[in-house]
Amino acid sequence: MSSLRVLVVEDDPDEAQAVEDACRRAVDQPDMVVEVVGDASSAVDLFGSQDFDLVVCDLAIPHTIHSLVPDRDEGLKVIEAVRRTQPGLPIIVLSEHGKDPRILRRIIEEGGSADPYGLGVGRSMINPFPKEAFLDCEEAITASLGRSAGVASIPVTGPGAGALKVGEERAVQILARVAGGAAARVVKAGRKSTP
Repeated sequence: MSSLRVLVVEDDPDEAQAVEDACRRAVDQPDMVVEVVGDASSAVDLFGSQDFDLVVCDLAIPHTIHSLVPDRDEGLKVIEAVRRTQPGLPIIVLSEHGKDPRILRRIIEEGGSADPYGLGVGRSMINPFPKEAFLDCEEAITASLGRSAGVASIPVTGPGAGALKVGEERAVQILARVAGGAAARVVKAGRKSTP
C-alpha cells in the first residue's frame, strides 16, 4: 500500500499549516505525504511529476514564488491543470473568494463530477469553501482522505506492482473495489521481440 499524497497550494504560511494539520488529523497514516507550495507555477510543475489523492487550493495565490501579488486567476489555473492531468482528483478550494457567485459557478463547472473512490457514487470533484468556514472545509478533508485511505488500503501485488506510479496504483485499487475485490494482482506481460 502506498501512502496518501496531498498537495496544499496556499501562500499564507499559517493557513497552509492549518490545512496540513487538518490533513494529518483526518486519517491515521503517519507516512502520508503533504506537499505545500505557495504559488501556481510550483503547483503545476508538481502535477507533471507526481500523483496526488487530494488537492487543497487557495484561489488567490501568486503566479510564482517571486510574484508579490496574489491573483485568484492563478488558483483557477491550478484547478484547470489538475483537471487536465488528473481528471478524477478531488479538489477542495479554500478561499476568501468562496462566496463570489461568479467564481463559485466557474469552479463548479470546471470540476464536474466523478466516482474517484470506486463507490458507485458520483461526487462533485471540486468543493469550494470560504476561509471563514474552515471547520466545514476540515470535514470535507476528513471525508475525502478517509475515502482515499479506503482505496489505498487495497493491496496490489504481483510482479508488475512495484513498477506502478501512485496514480496507476490508485486506478488498479479503484478497479478492484468496483469489481468487488479486496485485493488486486498486477501481472506484467513481457513482449516478444521480433528480429
